[in-house]
Amino acid sequence: MNTSWLKYLGLLGFVGLFGLVTDNPGLYGFFGAFGFFGFGKYLNDERLEANINKAAKNCFISSLIVFAVTSVIFAFYPNPLVYAYAFAVNFILLLMVFIVSLKLYDGVETKL
Repeated sequence: MNTSWLKYLGLLGFVGLFGLVTDNPGLYGFFGAFGFFGFGKYLNDERLEANINKAAKNCFISSLIVFAVTSVIFAFYPNPLVYAYAFAVNFILLLMVFIVSLKLYDGVETKL
């Protein structure tokens, strides 16, 4: 069996280094993606794939809801910078929902 491909999402952590070059502190949040390297120890089996699919479904649905609600609410604000912040918050929400959902699905063990 191969290891999980989920570990490659940890490469997104290197985007945080651009925060040092561009003096943009908003990019420092990408350093949190290094946590995905921890999934390299998991073997890629059917249960993990099913849990990843469930977590991705939760992530997609929450993103659609948040994006729709924020688009309607922020349409009344004249400042376009609000959309940039809403996009960043939506991206953070995507990652957090995925990580928490995957941890809940994968961490639940049945006891007989």
